Amino acid sequence: DCFISGPGPPAGVSTQVKENRTKVELGYLTAVTGTMNNRQGLMISGAIKYAVEKINNCSTLLEDVELDFLYNDTQGDVLKSNAILVDHICNDIAAFIGPEGPNCNVEAMVAASKNRAMISYRCSDPEVSDKDRYPTFTRMEPPDTQVTTSVLALLKYHK
Repeated sequence: DCFISGPGPPAGVSTQVKENRTKVELGYLTAVTGTMNNRQGLMISGAIKYAVEKINNCSTLLEDVELDFLYNDTQGDVLKSNAILVDHICNDIAAFIGPEGPNCNVEAMVAASKNRAMISYRCSDPEVSDKDRYPTFTRMEPPDTQVTTSVLALLKYHK
């Protein structure tokens, strides 16, 4: 059962996972080691493994697809991150989770050049907000400029 809460699947929906699904591999670019401050790779890496398992064991999500991921420690270094990214693209990795770090515009540009989705859980680089230049990039962490605007609006509202 892939439902975290609620009544479960609707009546008549099979809960059996299909055999012979298409394997789709994701690249997971995180910073576990290195000198970057506030690395989140150590704290959240178990979450991606759990999410992939939940999706793969759910008959109603991506029923013809089996996800897998390839982990790489970028150490928060842009050169290492891009070397890994290019190798993954050459090995037909479908999409990327990461990279982790304050800046990710180079990685986002490379991913966009090969039409590969990139979802970063920690990149506050304001440059990648330009969807014309970075059409395949999505982030979970807003740019600092957006956070500042939101905090100022909140302070102004509450005077």
